[in-house]
Amino acid sequence: MAKYLILWEVDLTRTPENPTERKTQWSGMIGMVKADLKAGKPVKDFGEFLGQDNGYFIAEGTQQEIHDYTHKWVPFIKFQVRAVADADMVEKAIQTVA
Repeated sequence: MAKYLILWEVDLTRTPENPTERKTQWSGMIGMVKADLKAGKPVKDFGEFLGQDNGYFIAEGTQQEIHDYTHKWVPFIKFQVRAVADADMVEKAIQTVA
């Protein structure tokens, strides 16, 4: 199964300025993340960079599953998705050099 590094960033233009409203919005989002982590698909790991409004997911799945997953967060979160090669894939690529 393919592995992906998904960098995410909160779209602050979609974030309420009122602290109570912001807490409600962000509490709902972190609840969704925790449910996704518990389900284990496609999200395997999550983190937020300290002091910032961005972070990462590690996910596994098909391109379609990852595409579907990121779309559930639109328009509140922006993403950069990167496919990741594991050590075996890198080793095979090295063997094809010569």
